[in-house]
Amino acid sequence: MKIILATDSEFVPKLDNPTEPLSLTIEDEQGNARFYIHPNASKDVLKHTKKIGDKIFKHDFAILDFLEDVYGFKVGKKLEGVNYKNYVTLVILIFFSFKDIEFLFKNTKDYEKLVLPKLSRTRRISVQNIINNSKGGFCSDSIGLPYIATLPDKNNGRMRNYKISFKIVDICAMQGNDNLKNYANNVGIEMLTKDEYTSDEKKRMDLRYIENSNKYKAYCMGDTPLIKVKRETDNFYNHIAELIGVEKQISWGMSTGKIVARLLNDWFCNILKIDSKTLYKIHNLAGSEGITNISKLIKEKALIYGAMVDGGRTVRERDLDILVGNLIDIDISGCYGNGLKNQLYAIGIPSIITEPMIVEDWLNKYEKELIPGLWCARISWDNSKSKFKFKQDLLISKTEEKFSFWNYVIQGFDNQGFEIDDDGKKVYDASMCTTTSVIHYATLTHDSLQILKTVASNQEWGWIKKNAVINCSLIYKKSDEVSTPTDEMLEGATLSKDTDTLIKASKNWIRIELKGLITTLLLERKKHPKKTPMNTFLKLIINTIYGTIASEFFSIENACVSSVVIGNNITARARCLAWCMGKGFHSVMSITDGGVFDVNNVLFYKKKSLNLLEGLHRDKLSEGKNRFCYKKPLMGFEINFNNPNCYKLMLENLGIIPDIDDKKNKYTCLNIIDKKAWEHLSSIFDIDIFNYNQFEFETKDIYTKLILHSKVDYYLEKPNNSGYTIAFRGMPKVWDDSIKSKVINPLALDLFKAIENNTPLKVEIDTSELLSLSDYQIKKKSDGNYPLLPHDSVNVKKVFYSHSPKSSRVASLSELKKLEKRYETAKKSENAIEVAAVKKWGEKLSKD
Repeated sequence: MKIILATDSEFVPKLDNPTEPLSLTIEDEQGNARFYIHPNASKDVLKHTKKIGDKIFKHDFAILDFLEDVYGFKVGKKLEGVNYKNYVTLVILIFFSFKDIEFLFKNTKDYEKLVLPKLSRTRRISVQNIINNSKGGFCSDSIGLPYIATLPDKNNGRMRNYKISFKIVDICAMQGNDNLKNYANNVGIEMLTKDEYTSDEKKRMDLRYIENSNKYKAYCMGDTPLIKVKRETDNFYNHIAELIGVEKQISWGMSTGKIVARLLNDWFCNILKIDSKTLYKIHNLAGSEGITNISKLIKEKALIYGAMVDGGRTVRERDLDILVGNLIDIDISGCYGNGLKNQLYAIGIPSIITEPMIVEDWLNKYEKELIPGLWCARISWDNSKSKFKFKQDLLISKTEEKFSFWNYVIQGFDNQGFEIDDDGKKVYDASMCTTTSVIHYATLTHDSLQILKTVASNQEWGWIKKNAVINCSLIYKKSDEVSTPTDEMLEGATLSKDTDTLIKASKNWIRIELKGLITTLLLERKKHPKKTPMNTFLKLIINTIYGTIASEFFSIENACVSSVVIGNNITARARCLAWCMGKGFHSVMSITDGGVFDVNNVLFYKKKSLNLLEGLHRDKLSEGKNRFCYKKPLMGFEINFNNPNCYKLMLENLGIIPDIDDKKNKYTCLNIIDKKAWEHLSSIFDIDIFNYNQFEFETKDIYTKLILHSKVDYYLEKPNNSGYTIAFRGMPKVWDDSIKSKVINPLALDLFKAIENNTPLKVEIDTSELLSLSDYQIKKKSDGNYPLLPHDSVNVKKVFYSHSPKSSRVASLSELKKLEKRYETAKKSENAIEVAAVKKWGEKLSKD
């Protein structure tokens, strides 16, 4: 028997102390709801509760009160020595918070003993209850509790004692990283009481209850539409399923990634006319986890890097902190979504080449087998000691990692090559770093190879062909393509010590065009205005399709979509376009899918080379006969954004009659700038990205001043000081009641002002964070008496420096280590001037 309930609690956070419980609300599928005050609420709350007659739950477990009050069930503690054969499972829906589980219990010790050790959290809270018996062990998603309920038997109506177990269903990952109000709005459910209290008022909800109990209870009772939100969210996903022609589901899962991976998995199966089990057999080793495990079996360390999917290009493109001018903040429109439109997908295992080869030999052997978008490689070179020296900033190195498990692999201590501890991880990654002379395991794909061939000078390309090494490569070869699954493919390949069988397993693969799927979703999205629920949902799904392909977590049955090759090609294509934007627009920085540049000072080239274009970050354009590029206005004439009539004047310059509505003029002008920007880059770079118009640009806004803190932290000032935009990663946000949203802490402005005035500054911010489950477990292990529990509020001191060396480019990873060591030493001094000195040293490194 199963009873579905939703619960939400209110409480009073106590910094670095246990959270004080206040109240909870419980609601069932039929809308029956009850409000309870927690028996361990403060004395003032309990006194007020007794005065006005609200109920304090009496049982050890609040759900027992609900079963008693709503259904009239007899409830109590399980009797010792009695064997209860029947279970009733309470399926309890929550949203995000451990406190919603903790405060269902009267006694914290019961929660700590019965439940907390069996909880897990990645993006959401779940139960991982390991149960051992005579037949072995298994993992259950429910927890048995020492309580019983006397209920009518569903078969004969007789009253029967049922032992209670409960299952946690945390819905906070079903629609991505968002709050409950937006979750509800996205599926057409209004939560009218959510804005009844300000952020400051919510810090002391005990006072709100005492001040106005009716208002407080209305707020609480409006906070548990979780059952309806989940049901309607599943309905939204069923609409998508219907749209792309896959079977609907009663319940799709509890995380956006898993749900979208299931949708994509089923779409693949429909196209191939196979079931999920067969898809898994054919394709499960194509993802990061599979390639990593293969690397262990065949003892090829380079392949660990080959199994990684790299992220976006986040690079300081110019060695300056401040730019004043007529600035455009431009993005690649629907970056990864449109990237998917231009991407083939391959079902099957790629050919794996682990023999190190110089680029020329590798191309001679494999180039005729390469299909754009269906191969990737890792490339390394060291130009630091060469007689012919040059620098580059197209390819981004991976940092050197020790992978401490590797000694076990080499020495043969592991069981089957992949069933070892592996530092508690199955998949490995390394950070990305812009190194200009010594390249370490950078990703090479069709797009970056095209740029190397068309931008590098003859001498540079000749050196690369003779000296750069392809460390490993994954290729879906032309000659291995088939139209339907072969018998060998259907047999699948499994990980085992028989590495010869693994390597010789079928490398046949089947082509799938993603364009049809993505176009269907994009066209559907266009039918719905921006910020409407369906528009928001479709944007989330399109972005998550890329995420599931690039992820290491979706090489499982019913969600077998991960692919190292496809993931790396999607991100590499975006990185290549971002690099072209930096060189064509003379952007100040690249942040995955966009950057900022002066519309009156874009670059036009007389000649190009990797070395010349790398030098642009120092604004090194050369002079006289050696001048290889020059600056001109993008539009052919200058634009002054501080002029209130700038849009009208721009349109008149172009021979277009302006509208009386200047907002429409702005929209028209920015669209024209977007198209002109694309045309400009197309005239510079002869690569498929531009030849096939694979993307479009979208200007976010215009500005007149940029102050850059690091490659991703910036201040952008609007024309005539009419406002600003700030991005500062890691900076705590504060609530702004005027817009009912959180904003960057105003102290960030002090840091940008210090950069502008070149007066190094340190800012310390005391903030609070929720204690994570993993941090709690670490602290509890070292101190058995540690008093706090997950999601208690803890104080955190954050330190920020105005002058950061983190965005410095270096010639090699050894220089990066030196820079990081100096930075760590300077931070220990807590002296802003010493930290600023490291930044200057880093800038000198990039100029050498």
